[in-house]
Amino acid sequence: MRTIKNLLYNTIYQLFAILIPLITSPYISRILGAENLGTYLYTQTIAGYFGLFATLGIFNYGSRYISGVRNSDIEINRIFKEIVALQIFLSLILAINYIIFIVLISSNKMLLSIQLLYYLSIALDISWFYIGKEEFKAIIIRNIFIKIIIIICIFLFVHKKEDLLIYTLIMSLGSFSGQLILWINLKEKFKIKNINKKNIMHHLKSSLLLFIPIISINIYKLFDKLMLGYTLSNKYVAYYSNAEKFGTIAVGFIIAVNNVIFPKISYLIYNKQEKKANIILYFSIRIITILSIAMTFALAGCSIELAPVFYGNEFIVSGSLMHFLSPIIIMISINHTLTQLYFIPNNKEKIYSCFEVIGSIVNIILNFVLIPRIHVYGALISILFTEFLIMTMMTIVVNKEISFINIYIKTIPYIMTGILMYLSMRLIGGNYGISIKTIILQIIAGGIVFLVGTLVILFFIDKELKKFINDFLIMMNERRKLQKYVTSN
Repeated sequence: MRTIKNLLYNTIYQLFAILIPLITSPYISRILGAENLGTYLYTQTIAGYFGLFATLGIFNYGSRYISGVRNSDIEINRIFKEIVALQIFLSLILAINYIIFIVLISSNKMLLSIQLLYYLSIALDISWFYIGKEEFKAIIIRNIFIKIIIIICIFLFVHKKEDLLIYTLIMSLGSFSGQLILWINLKEKFKIKNINKKNIMHHLKSSLLLFIPIISINIYKLFDKLMLGYTLSNKYVAYYSNAEKFGTIAVGFIIAVNNVIFPKISYLIYNKQEKKANIILYFSIRIITILSIAMTFALAGCSIELAPVFYGNEFIVSGSLMHFLSPIIIMISINHTLTQLYFIPNNKEKIYSCFEVIGSIVNIILNFVLIPRIHVYGALISILFTEFLIMTMMTIVVNKEISFINIYIKTIPYIMTGILMYLSMRLIGGNYGISIKTIILQIIAGGIVFLVGTLVILFFIDKELKKFINDFLIMMNERRKLQKYVTSN
């Protein structure tokens, strides 16, 4: 039941996370404009880089470690104190470097000074502790509360292009406040004292292994924005970032599911139950692949109309970018699932670290070659090729444990359904033009096509997945009955 509750919490939050940009992005894009919005995103990217170096691989390392010892309060207490001590130490070092960068190098000193709060929200992130203990409720409630406050502040205080500084302060302070709440919740439980320095060094070395793929991922996911801002202008950062936004929202659902499954698989592997873990991994990939196919074709189907309606006519370029960028949803979903549910729980950080490093090198080279020649489309081609390359390398390795050839073959009918959905949505877009009415019709028609197609596939073709879903529902129903019986007696 805990898994279902955690999945429910994450689903509620992801639905809420979708509503936030639906409410704020159209307003902010129109009020600030492409140039100012791009400047905000550019400085946020710089602060994000410093935050990444401050956290190393602590998020994945900490959540995995806490998950493995979650039945021992003594071990949880010890590990938490040691990892947090390391986190605070690294945060201070990188904060000093960040301030030096602002003073000596940066031309956006005021914005980057405000973004120091955003840096701290990343560097001092302790949500890994709650994830390791499968206490998702605290994180979800915190995030929803903070985001509501942010929305209110945006509409109260941001009314013109000159309010860029105010907008940056609202966003950075909101992120920092969210972390502050998590720290306050734990301050009475743990005291940072009597810490073994040797253990801290051990945590540092272990987290470094996880840091290599994390920094590699973020190099190619953030480097394109830095290069667009540096070689072209900040407005191109806004075009590209807005094109990415809906894909990021879609992938957020996948990450929510993986975050719930991750502690379960980590626990099974920690207790030498690899076969059960591989079964969960197999069906997780199957279901996530189907979900990502639906989201990919849905986004591609309405992107041309969605961007100008949502962001304003100034961002019509984002629609074209969004259309061609949509396949990245499938690639990132598979890559994240394999990383979170196979490589990290099985302590195979070195393997996937190597893949991410290769991907980063390829991406940087492609960006340097393509962006000066074909501008923002160079960044698009670079990120698509990079994610596809990493996905290919990962699936080759994991294929030794589960059959990816079998997964891909069983996925073909869902791809065909996705193509039908895309065609139906484009037919509506072509006939009705750019309007909110068009987008609503596209979503309804596309949703019906994919839902009906998926049900037909499950009942007549994909008997394996149908059986798994039925068995899972029966098991959850039996657990619910047992819990009800125990409660009543």
